Amino acid sequence: MNTSNPAHSPRGAAITRVVLESFRLNARLLAVGERLTKEFGTSAARWTVLSELELAGQPRTVPQIARALGLKRQGIQRLVDSLTASGLTQYQANPDHARAMLVELTGDGRALLVRLNRRQAQWANRIGESLDLAVLDRTLKGLLALSAQIAAADGRTAGRTRRAA
Repeated sequence: MNTSNPAHSPRGAAITRVVLESFRLNARLLAVGERLTKEFGTSAARWTVLSELELAGQPRTVPQIARALGLKRQGIQRLVDSLTASGLTQYQANPDHARAMLVELTGDGRALLVRLNRRQAQWANRIGESLDLAVLDRTLKGLLALSAQIAAADGRTAGRTRRAA
């Protein structure tokens, strides 16, 4: 993306700069997620699925998890199968759909999530010490507004707020 494109309005150029920095931030957050999860023998992707199940507060189907995360069902299916093979999630019958099984956390999955979230809190607290809370609040509001606008432009609704890695 060229941020000096003469076709950009001032706001279009600003959006482009935000998008580019968001790409960089996303790469850094993914690397942090991998680093935080490595010591627990898991991955940021698996942590994301476990967290989504916890946030949902109830068992979910693979398509529901995929939609909530904005990801492809096939990728989530592979992750859930892996989590189930590891004993961190389990399938249960879905009374509303014969073929779409529900996925729920197991006790081991919940225990791992507690440890991962505790480790993430230590990281977030350390990073947050040097940042102004009001700036963080404004940043979040701006990101939520931008996300909603992009979703509306794409004909979708913005997802709910997510915890960062």
